[in-house]
Amino acid sequence: MEEIGRWQLMPRIGIGRMSAGGSEKTQTIEDTTYKLEISRSSTFLNPGISAGYRTSNLCSIILDVSYRCPLQSCNTTYTVTETDLPSVTETVKSRSWSNDLSVSVGIQLHMGLGKKR
Repeated sequence: MEEIGRWQLMPRIGIGRMSAGGSEKTQTIEDTTYKLEISRSSTFLNPGISAGYRTSNLCSIILDVSYRCPLQSCNTTYTVTETDLPSVTETVKSRSWSNDLSVSVGIQLHMGLGKKR
């Protein structure tokens, strides 16, 4: 954390595993079965920064920006199965799925500050 007068800057970066989840949906219409499977990456890079302005010894106004970027591709597989015919499968990969940008504004309460810095 860097403090300049009443301003505070808190950059951060992290790497780790999260549960972004996956999903599967199957539907049968007459003799045709449609199946959609989505597999999302579980390893992410998380850079971010928080900037705060101390309004008093008790609180600061905070702006927080965080970005979540998957390090592996996410896959979607679509399969169509008809009786007496071979299955048709199409797979699509993308690194842009599961990206997340979060921007927050809030108030931070300080505890244990004896005097103004």
